[in-house]
Amino acid sequence: MSLSDVELAHVATELSSSLLGASVARVRQLGELTFLLTTRDHDLLLCARPRVARVHLVPHQKPVESPPSPFALSLRKELRTGRLVAASATPGDRVLTLDFGSIRLIAELSTLPNLILVAPDDSIVAALHPTAGKRTLLAGQPYQPLLADPAAPAASWRGRDRFGPPPGTSSRIAAAYSVLEEELERTTLLRSLTTTVDRARTRTTRLIAALDADRARAEAAQLYRKYGDLLLAHLREVPRGASAVTLPDDFTDGAPLDIPLDPARAPRDNAARFYQLHKKMAGSLATIDQRLAQAHARAAHLDHLATKLAAPEVHDDLEALRALARTVETTLPAAPPRSAREQRDVRERAALPYHEFVSAAGDTILVGKGARQNDELTFRHARGNDLWLHAREVPGSHVIVRLGAGRAIVEATLLDAATLAAHYSQARTAPESGVDVSYTYRKHVRRAGRDAPGLVTMASAKTIRIRMDEERLARLLAQRPAARP
Repeated sequence: MSLSDVELAHVATELSSSLLGASVARVRQLGELTFLLTTRDHDLLLCARPRVARVHLVPHQKPVESPPSPFALSLRKELRTGRLVAASATPGDRVLTLDFGSIRLIAELSTLPNLILVAPDDSIVAALHPTAGKRTLLAGQPYQPLLADPAAPAASWRGRDRFGPPPGTSSRIAAAYSVLEEELERTTLLRSLTTTVDRARTRTTRLIAALDADRARAEAAQLYRKYGDLLLAHLREVPRGASAVTLPDDFTDGAPLDIPLDPARAPRDNAARFYQLHKKMAGSLATIDQRLAQAHARAAHLDHLATKLAAPEVHDDLEALRALARTVETTLPAAPPRSAREQRDVRERAALPYHEFVSAAGDTILVGKGARQNDELTFRHARGNDLWLHAREVPGSHVIVRLGAGRAIVEATLLDAATLAAHYSQARTAPESGVDVSYTYRKHVRRAGRDAPGLVTMASAKTIRIRMDEERLARLLAQRPAARP
């Protein structure tokens, strides 16, 4: 469970005696929801992971870092020039505020833990979770603190004190939560691996059943050849237009054999059809046998993994679970979308002519994937009052910012959109002097000609010179797996 109000007050007291006046030398990301602020004398850990959310000092360390998220980049940008001037806990609530003078870092350790950067005018600069339950915490919006429900019963965490006052509060928190972290990772990993292996076993069982049915049909191909041979041997005895015929089985004991026929075909054509079926199905037998062998080997491997996961000694061994996770990752391919809706969503995203981004202010930005896709984005998907951007006088992607009628562009969104227009153009390697980006409303953009997709003319355009901000660009590109179209 997250730290209580009393425990956070102890942490604030400890930070006030150890970190006041300290500046943040480095921001590290240790996981999806865990960050480490490094100062000269101490490291400060902030974790917004449910059930183990906390803030406390830790000894200097060189941990394995994760790729920085957009929020980590915001932390680096906003905290690199400030010094901690105050640390305070909100009485009766699980909220810790770190005041760096020009910016405040608020840690909300409630049911939905969050980290929020707030400017001196109480406007939000960035949030780890911009959407948290019914709250929206978008950049530029005023920060509204969490309000307790006066009708709700007293929370079980209120007033709890498991770690005692300083000195040593942080070290005791770190020791206790390292055990909780391991337990949570072990439980989560075991559940995830069990689900993955069980689903793979189900798919493999279904595949083997389908291949067995295919093999049975392929083995029946020998009967089709016999049908063809008997029809050719008894052509004069086969009436035209019959749907079936009974002939003696010349290849066994001469017993009568019923042969189904296509009434629309002549007897010789029916024989030819049986030969074609024999050739097709007999030829697939080798492929089916190969796939069956692979499926049975996969089933045996999955059974082995399931047996390991069921062993009680593995449940308490985190390293063994991690090793199994690596094995599963390397030997089991990612599962395809399971539902028709998921498959349709994947196809639709791949077919869209643009990549989609969200600006720091929460606005949608669309970037064309190529010349023809630029044309489709601008003239089929964009609306007249949307903002249109393009790197000036160089080939590049069309960029669209979704705007409603009469709505002005927010500066943060304009800078984000212009940065994308510069990046997705041949000016991306431009010198530090900057890249000129033209922008106007979509209704002022016209095709230059039908034979030149992507080429346009525009009116009432303005120009902004954009200098590539690596942190801004990294925050935007982190929203999609591939950095370039």
